[in-house]
Amino acid sequence: MTRALTSFNGGLRAYYFALAAIGWFVHPALSILATTVMLAVLMLRQHGSRAARSIKQLADTLEGDKAPPR
Repeated sequence: MTRALTSFNGGLRAYYFALAAIGWFVHPALSILATTVMLAVLMLRQHGSRAARSIKQLADTLEGDKAPPR
């Protein structure tokens, strides 16, 4: 399941950056701008979403459970 999700996410990112690359046909500066915007959107979705915060909180909780006893 992990490999499938990793491939799926990689495919989605490829589509996003392919849309940004279409800007190259109009003007190189548009391609740079579109790529920067896509990167910002992907970073926001990867790290700023409610789901990402929930997963991070769960991971932090689980790591806290693994702490050696004092």
